[in-house]
Amino acid sequence: MYGCEWDDDTGATGGFNQFGYDGEDFITYDLKNQRYIGPTPQASITAQKWNNDPAQLEHRKQYLTQECVAWLQKYVSYRRSALERTVAPKVSLLQKDSLLSCRYLSCDRILPRGIMVTWQKDGKDLDEDVELGRRCPTGRNIPDQISPES
Repeated sequence: MYGCEWDDDTGATGGFNQFGYDGEDFITYDLKNQRYIGPTPQASITAQKWNNDPAQLEHRKQYLTQECVAWLQKYVSYRRSALERTVAPKVSLLQKDSLLSCRYLSCDRILPRGIMVTWQKDGKDLDEDVELGRRCPTGRNIPDQISPES
């Protein structure tokens, strides 16, 4: 398994590369000292062979401190742009004539979660006779959506 880390504030980077065998640690790459460590006699044979290949050691260092970090930064930027994106919710209003004269407001595609939707009249929130709830396709009500009574 391998991975990298990057501190957005300081620009510091790091990484790791580990191999396992039969559920146990087999070989670990030491980025700071640019060498492989084998904790068992069997692993030390492979670690010694890999440590005798300077080009491979340099490649591993380059990958963990640059290429892996570049990918990490790219994915972090994708996540940031998704979180900062503002998308207008899809809203529909349904009014049915019934004994209760209910109006139902349905809002979809609301990101991020935790946004509160309110009924307003003349710029003021209507709190009276407003019930929070969500209607599933099965017809069951679940808290989350607004179903104001008129």
